[in-house]
Amino acid sequence: GGLLAACRGLVSADGGILHVAIALGVPTLGLFGPSDPRIWFPYGDRPHAELLAASADGRRDRSGIDLATIGPEAACARLTDLLERT
Repeated sequence: GGLLAACRGLVSADGGILHVAIALGVPTLGLFGPSDPRIWFPYGDRPHAELLAASADGRRDRSGIDLATIGPEAACARLTDLLERT
């Protein structure tokens, strides 16, 4: 927890570390595949938590980004935007 609290931001797949970081107030970009983020990412009211998740077909997120083409640069850009806003 202490190490996470010292982070400026985090990019993480769905898992325990993601939820701990959000609870600590760390700006966090959560990456989700076909799992339902309505169940596993109930953080719509937290401005420091952002979701990048596949649509029902498992390919595109809600903004139309094809998750198969997401690379480190795209995730970094989304995290940078999140950091600037929070």
